[in-house]
Amino acid sequence: FSALGDTASSQARHIATVFPGRMTGTPPEMLSADYLRQQFALMGYQSDVRSFNTRYIYTDSNQRKNWHNATGSTVIAAHEGKVRQQIIIMAHLDTYAPQSDKDVENNLGGLTLQGIDDNAMGLGVLLELAEHLKNVPTRYGIRFIATSGEEEEKKKNTLLVINLDNLVVGDKLYFNSGRSTPASVRRLTRDRALAIARSKGIAAYTNPGLNPAYPKGTSCCNDASVFDNAGIPVLSVEA
Repeated sequence: FSALGDTASSQARHIATVFPGRMTGTPPEMLSADYLRQQFALMGYQSDVRSFNTRYIYTDSNQRKNWHNATGSTVIAAHEGKVRQQIIIMAHLDTYAPQSDKDVENNLGGLTLQGIDDNAMGLGVLLELAEHLKNVPTRYGIRFIATSGEEEEKKKNTLLVINLDNLVVGDKLYFNSGRSTPASVRRLTRDRALAIARSKGIAAYTNPGLNPAYPKGTSCCNDASVFDNAGIPVLSVEA
């Protein structure tokens, strides 16, 4: 992050200010997806935008619940490796969509500053990682994925998912593993990331395990959960 910070922050500011309110299925979300595709293409990556249909329940002030339909976008850029197995680096493209009239009253989601941390900064770091790795030969393939609507399916050749989400607003920077990630992979990913950060003077931590549902060193409730639930190793970078 010390090497990526300034330019990642610049990318994040651009995404957050030019495409505010990037809720799934809205014009800003579709425009930001196309912006990311263009940025990947300028770096020399093969990239595309994939659309999908999704829906969520909205609760009004009278507690009536209705389905809201939306068409989301996912951007994928590929860095080929020497073997078929791959590592996914992901950050969600959309920001929080208000789920109720109460959310709107509390200024949650939509056209708010929430989109900067959740998750323009993650997208900025994703783009900078892609820039730094574009000419680096790797054993495994890398897929840079900007997801929307938490849409992404498991892949049998995926060795690891690195999820970038909510990087700046929390109390500390954390590296956490998925609950199903084997101990050997945790040592190679989470523990190594902590060691690298500390060697560069970056304060980094792991979940202390105060909630028994999420043991020490693991994370919860983010876009990588679907991979964790499928038994695919996860490294979550979050604050």
